[in-house]
Amino acid sequence: MTRPQKRPKKLLVSSKAAKPLAQDPTFCILSIFLFLLIAFAWTAQASPVDTSIERLRSLEKDIWTSHDRDIHDLQFQVTQLIQLQPDSAFAHYLLGQLYIRQFVKSPYEMHLLRQAAELGQQAIDLKPDRDFGYVVASQVLDMMGYTSNASKLINPERNTKISNTWRTLFLQAKFNAAQNSYKKSLAILKESLSREDTQSEIIIPHALAIIESNLEGRELLKELRVWNNDFSNETVSLNLAIALSQQKKYEEAHKIYGKMIKTNPKALEARINDGIILYQHLDRRQDGKERLASILDHFSDRLTLEQKGIVKSHLARIFLRNRDFSEAESLFLSIIRESQEPLEWIALSHATYKEKKLYKEFSKLMRKVKEELPGSGPIYALHGEVLSEHLKKHSDAIDSYEGAILLEPSRSEFYNGLGLAYYRQKNMVKALNLFVQATQVDPNDATARYNEACVLAILGRPQEALGSLKEAITLDPRLQNTAQQDSDFKSIRDSDQFRALIGSGHNISEVTRPQQTAQQP
Repeated sequence: MTRPQKRPKKLLVSSKAAKPLAQDPTFCILSIFLFLLIAFAWTAQASPVDTSIERLRSLEKDIWTSHDRDIHDLQFQVTQLIQLQPDSAFAHYLLGQLYIRQFVKSPYEMHLLRQAAELGQQAIDLKPDRDFGYVVASQVLDMMGYTSNASKLINPERNTKISNTWRTLFLQAKFNAAQNSYKKSLAILKESLSREDTQSEIIIPHALAIIESNLEGRELLKELRVWNNDFSNETVSLNLAIALSQQKKYEEAHKIYGKMIKTNPKALEARINDGIILYQHLDRRQDGKERLASILDHFSDRLTLEQKGIVKSHLARIFLRNRDFSEAESLFLSIIRESQEPLEWIALSHATYKEKKLYKEFSKLMRKVKEELPGSGPIYALHGEVLSEHLKKHSDAIDSYEGAILLEPSRSEFYNGLGLAYYRQKNMVKALNLFVQATQVDPNDATARYNEACVLAILGRPQEALGSLKEAITLDPRLQNTAQQDSDFKSIRDSDQFRALIGSGHNISEVTRPQQTAQQP
């Protein structure tokens, strides 16, 4: 049932004739104002597309080289370009290239490859004498497994409609590299770089990848020096400096970084690497510290989180060497607080303090980290390991391990670590109970089973010890060598069963503790 519609009420009008709206000056002014308002809103929402040659070249470079997270924004820009220039073969090529990139990332989404193929064909139809569409089409063929046909499509000797450009030569080099012809590929890439309107920022990284995957040692340095001499490029210089550092030619690497920074003061990777070389390898700790600190002072807003973490961690290492523990702790806390992967940085900080045997200072850092990340079991376990194994504070270690187990009760290594803390206190009964719990949580934990065997041997339960040791060696045969040198098996070492398990005739030197499972954050 519907409601009856009401009739509109009659309008009351004056006896004078109404003036037509189009002739009403007020209405005209309001109409013009409304039109301008709508136009302003539209232009604010859809900014005009920059179609200058410089912008189009920059857009092409970004499509080939930018991070995957930028693809959506690039797709929006190219779509706008096609709407503005529907007959542009270049715009169709750019969009096709974007679809190819997306397909490489998600190779099961075949519709992306189909869309790329359609855009390539449209570009060919629009400009059959230009390389744009053929570049897209050849990559589609290559991804479908027709590399030979792909090469023919962009080879002017086979496809007389086009001539060689940097794009066609670049793809010919890629196809040759896939066929293990790296020397020929490098020669073609050099020719590609000599072409008009070449895009060195697209070509050179690919050339460097070919060089570094096929050469090493002196041959690698020789080839990189040639490229650095022939093509003055920041990326080539950076790779050469890194290769020099890897071969311990630190002074030469430092000189290259210096030239790069002088040419481009914003060359952040050069600044970071140079600071590291100065303090780690050239015995110029203060210069390295100043170099790294200046990056945080002047370029902090341009650093990625990872780069910022790298700079701060190396500064922290310098402060530790200078025994300025407060500054080092502050830097590591800052990294951990800001990072999206704090456990990785905690592991790195542990390795840094461990290298200098600064366990007391690391324990102080861990107490503050536990306040920052109170719900992380691995942090509590790592702290427990340091407290027990290195600082002999077993009671504190027990508290920390118990916190780890409370947070994550399904990790056998936490029970194993707690068992070791009791073992170091000579409380073998509690240690045994915890090693047993570890094996119950994870029956495949060979280390816990081995530690169980050690304590059983100490408690004078030889048959059970031998049974546990056999299970541990079955799970991890490397423990056979460990058992040969372990003093915990003193009471059963001379038995035939023990010798059968570990073999005989070895020179035995004794050690004094069972196996520690490393606490991996």
